[in-house]
Amino acid sequence: MASVYIPVQNSEEEVRVALDQLPRDASDILDILKAEQAPLDLWLIIAREYFKQGKVDQFRQILEEGSSPEIDDYYADVRYERIAILNAPGAYYSYLGKIETKQREKEEHFILATQYYNKASRIDMHEPSTWVGKGQLLLAKGEIEQASAAFKIVLDGDRDNVPALLGQACVEFNRGRFSDSLELYKRALQVYPNCPAAVRLGIGLCRYKLGQFEKAQQAFERLDPENVEALVALAIMDLRTNEAAGIRKGMGDYDKAGVYYMASVKEVNKPHEFVFPYYGLGQVQIKLGDFRSALSNFEKVLEVYPDNCETLKPEAATTRTALWSVFTLPPLHTVICGSRGRNCEQGALGHIYVQLGQTDKGQDFIRKATKIDPRDAQAFLELGELLILSDTGAALDAFKTARTLFKKGGQEVPIELLNNVGVLQFERGEFELAQQTFKEALGDGIWLSFINNGNKFSIDAATSTLQFKDMQLFHDLESNGHHVEVPWDKVTVLFNLARLLEQLNESGTASILYRLILFKVWLEN
Repeated sequence: MASVYIPVQNSEEEVRVALDQLPRDASDILDILKAEQAPLDLWLIIAREYFKQGKVDQFRQILEEGSSPEIDDYYADVRYERIAILNAPGAYYSYLGKIETKQREKEEHFILATQYYNKASRIDMHEPSTWVGKGQLLLAKGEIEQASAAFKIVLDGDRDNVPALLGQACVEFNRGRFSDSLELYKRALQVYPNCPAAVRLGIGLCRYKLGQFEKAQQAFERLDPENVEALVALAIMDLRTNEAAGIRKGMGDYDKAGVYYMASVKEVNKPHEFVFPYYGLGQVQIKLGDFRSALSNFEKVLEVYPDNCETLKPEAATTRTALWSVFTLPPLHTVICGSRGRNCEQGALGHIYVQLGQTDKGQDFIRKATKIDPRDAQAFLELGELLILSDTGAALDAFKTARTLFKKGGQEVPIELLNNVGVLQFERGEFELAQQTFKEALGDGIWLSFINNGNKFSIDAATSTLQFKDMQLFHDLESNGHHVEVPWDKVTVLFNLARLLEQLNESGTASILYRLILFKVWLEN
């Protein structure tokens, strides 16, 4: 094991300190460091070693002493080392704030980190490492634009500063600019080929987001085969392959993903060290129908993050479809549940409890998720879907809340959410509101010509109401240059709107919409 040597003042002698035999009481080593006015870089080396050994209290004690006013007096002429020993606890408290789930403690960690970085800036306001640290802190707080400004201050002075390049790569990834993020990761790798594994992980994630799946897998496979993040990434890749190939490919990729997750779980000594593999393994077990094992893994996640909203939410679209199929539903509800969409890719306990017959407990978990984060539109959407069989009024309220939150957040309202709102309004006899909601879900398309100009097509409708296979109207429209297209995610909404129009005695227009759906099927086949 390596050793460090502390010079003895006014002597040529040195005190040897074996890093694998550091004293349990950090005060012993601190007494030597202060007595001999040891270089501050030695303080940092010893503190880092305590941290690597899991002795966090000793790590903090060294850094707190090393950044005290007394030390400022001792080392007044030493600038860089004083900055480094201030930035170290800044980085440490930034990390604690990022992983903390309780808001009060999270804020306290961020305040401490800010204080350390500000103190470092007072020594030298231009020091790049401090600006990089501040950028990382701002990223942890979710202040993306301010983080970008901090990293750019460094890059304006040195375009090849690797920590700043990596920080800006994270910024661009969070902005959804995956191509820009990828270029920054690649540049960092060119400047410093021995970059940590996280860089290749970042490259793989960017390529994954850009749809470059083969290159993403290659990047993940270049990582250490015992690297937990790499194993998790490979598991996600195999789940994606299964989604893309469809049900015909069977459950093989889920099995393979489960193997990766299981391997990563084995590399983690305790859940609190890295909890995501347990979350991923739980999701795979849901897909494979092993609900009790999934429940066990999700409960491990909640031990570490008791307020984790994702784990409290109901399960993903694929498994939720299976959930609804076990109930006997009236026709309109069958249609409600047939439109699962892209925003339902979350997992967990609420759904599992419902699958195990504990419906009330499942609803309690998802309600807890909405209370933990009352701005989480997805949680309210999924709460509505759980309530739809037992309390349609409460389900409608949940759906409306979700719609409002999506709009306030500047997000597109999912089609399946609008469909469900429209169906429930239809059932309550609120026909005008239901019609408005269905139209909002459909948006622009060929159907508007039929809905808004019903009289124009009334003759065609009347002559072909009983001829449901008559597609001549649509062939004529295409011959005249009109694009007759119905996306699959809007078929269910179109069907529900047609049913509503029948209720409103607009059978001609309803007939056209039904035949438009059949025309869509005919084209596909």
